[in-house]
Amino acid sequence: MDGGANVLIWDIDQSRLLLLPKKMTVVMGF
Repeated sequence: MDGGANVLIWDIDQSRLLLLPKKMTVVMGF
């Protein structure tokens, strides 16, 4: 797992509106 931060930034830069809920669920609910 060497691209955790990169993936997060990439997702936010690519489709933050689409992946925001998922990221929140993953980060908050693991």
